Amino acid sequence: MFAGSDGVASAVFRLLHLRDTMVVVDPDRLPDRLAAVGFEQVTVDREAGSFRFRAKRPAA
Repeated sequence: MFAGSDGVASAVFRLLHLRDTMVVVDPDRLPDRLAAVGFEQVTVDREAGSFRFRAKRPAA
């Protein structure tokens, strides 16, 4: 199982990451990106200003 959460790019999000390395993840493209590297059952749930994601790697 692979799971996590992140913020959606906004002015406040950018201020929180001032002076650090910020790599913005587009939640709309995340399912395709995870599927491309072998994950299945990908879900992305959006909330105000953030998103959560879950994906499963098939058993070997």
